[in-house]
Amino acid sequence: MPLRGQNISAQNAALSREIQRAELQEKALDRQIARESNQLKLEELKQKQADVRQKADIARADRQAAAQGAVDTFSTALDSLNEIEQSPGLSKAVGIRSAFPTVPGSDAANFEARLDTFKAQTFLPMVQSLKGMGALSDAEGKKLSDAVGALSPKMSEKAFRDSIGKIRNQLESKLSTVKKQFDYQEPVQNMPGQQSTTGSNFSSLWGD
Repeated sequence: MPLRGQNISAQNAALSREIQRAELQEKALDRQIARESNQLKLEELKQKQADVRQKADIARADRQAAAQGAVDTFSTALDSLNEIEQSPGLSKAVGIRSAFPTVPGSDAANFEARLDTFKAQTFLPMVQSLKGMGALSDAEGKKLSDAVGALSPKMSEKAFRDSIGKIRNQLESKLSTVKKQFDYQEPVQNMPGQQSTTGSNFSSLWGD
């Protein structure tokens, strides 16, 4: 089973080659099975084909697992960004209102604390993790880190929300690329009352 933190691009290339080899072997066995009339040999060929299919299935599962860590981390970053944008304190803390003292315990104070936590303690470790996996290049990671680092209550509300939108677009674009690269299959949704066992190494910003 691939481990999170490894370079998923290298894993994807190796696993894709393994899957392709298995698919070619299966097609070759299909042709042999179609021509074979000896029952004993036919059973042997069918067993070989079953073994090849199993290897391909294992490789596909490993490829899915290799991508899961990156997908989870991108998704958590997007969720955290949405929480910042939807915070009731945003409009009370940015722009001209940032020039006034913040009342402890207010929506504005909660927003400022969330923003600081997101920038320093949540987003930067996520970027480092994604770079380590190979899901982000150094240049992509720097661009995202700089964009998040530039988020400031001193910005106008429109400029702040526009910046969040640009960061979200970059994250969604890269997430889409990773999913296509790995032929990623979305997990089946749990039935009501069931708890998901799949998750990233990063919890929600607010401990959810």
